[in-house]
Amino acid sequence: MSERYHQQQMEKIQQLSDLKMQLQMAASEAAVARAEAEKVRQQLDNFLKKRDNADDGKSLDDSSRRNK
Repeated sequence: MSERYHQQQMEKIQQLSDLKMQLQMAASEAAVARAEAEKVRQQLDNFLKKRDNADDGKSLDDSSRRNK
């Protein structure tokens, strides 16, 4: 094989290696984002449950005053 062909193959291997690293980094970032989204979703669920529980303890008169 020619030296030029060998050089091109080495460059392609390096490009593939770089792309693999980028893909691994993107996968790691996606995993972190997914974990953060789950944390925020859980916080929202907890907030909504607390709000619903607080609303259940109020009378209809209180809620009608809030809506005016």
